[in-house]
Amino acid sequence: MPAHTDDPEAAALELITRLPAEAMRSDTRTTLVLQSYAAVLRRDRCFVGLVMDDAKYVAIAICADITQRDNAADMLLNRARNALAGADGIPWRDRDRAARAFTIAATALAVSMSPVSWNLGDDPGWILGGGTDRFGLAGDFGVGVSV
Repeated sequence: MPAHTDDPEAAALELITRLPAEAMRSDTRTTLVLQSYAAVLRRDRCFVGLVMDDAKYVAIAICADITQRDNAADMLLNRARNALAGADGIPWRDRDRAARAFTIAATALAVSMSPVSWNLGDDPGWILGGGTDRFGLAGDFGVGVSV
């Protein structure tokens, strides 16, 4: 559980930064990539206005998609559509804001990280669904660790 239990945005960003890295027992490179991605999400106000439960679910879904799917951006957009349509079975407090968060996360990933996939850690099965080390619509965040 994140330390920021009173701040949904900070808690969600902490989950995105820590959860995949801890699950994969990964190296510093993975943490730098995740921190850069989280910085873009913070800059683009991805989680602003979400209640804690909605923010945590969105963050966990982002973590799952960016580490488990080659088409993570597409999956995140599908999650946005499903949230808006009420077709995902999630009891959202604010479907519109959840969909907005998924859309921002997908856009940040698709615009800044395609078409190559990151290989994170020692397990080639763990990828971040994208590929360059530049993040954000303008490519203004980077960590200089492309492989």
